[in-house]
Amino acid sequence: MRSAYAALRGHRQHRAQVTTPRTKDALPSQSRYAYPKFTAGKQPLATYRRAHIPGGTYFFTVVTYGRQPLLADHLNINALGRAFRRVKEERPFTMDAFVLMPDHLHCIWTLPEGDADYSSRWRDVKKYASQEFLLPPGSQHAWQSGFWEHVIRDENDWQRHMYYIHYNPVKHGWAQSPREWQWSSFHQCVKKGWYEPDWGAQDIPDVADMDWE
Repeated sequence: MRSAYAALRGHRQHRAQVTTPRTKDALPSQSRYAYPKFTAGKQPLATYRRAHIPGGTYFFTVVTYGRQPLLADHLNINALGRAFRRVKEERPFTMDAFVLMPDHLHCIWTLPEGDADYSSRWRDVKKYASQEFLLPPGSQHAWQSGFWEHVIRDENDWQRHMYYIHYNPVKHGWAQSPREWQWSSFHQCVKKGWYEPDWGAQDIPDVADMDWE
């Protein structure tokens, strides 16, 4: 059976706009691809030259301005969800995984064939979300300038970043296990059979000490 990452790369020609479920919290959704399953466990922002790989898969870290806990507010989470949906409608991309923390987020995107323009997508996500965000008194900015990106090199790299994303709430002390955290794609991945429901509750993944913040 081909791996989840291999299926992601092999089905690029079928990639289309991802429709975000319109739940009350309107969070960004995962890819709708039917990935062959894998079972987990068996297996500051700098200025630098960005890598642009057309049709590539990327891991991103985006941070709120001054590390304000803006994403602890459900109204701001809803606004961010609407911003993601709007940008996907304008310029589709696939969201493979995500996690929202109070002061930052991580996610994995895959862009369409021949497309390497993630920068303008992030610009618009930030802009649209900022237009609706509730900011603390005296604050005028929602996001730290820029973002951090990493080009996913291969299947092992993709899986390690998936682990990092879903273990992030435990890493930061916001949950005892990934399944306790509502604001991530972990539960969607469990439904796909990629993780056991109790993954990360007892066994600490080897990415826990990595710092991709």
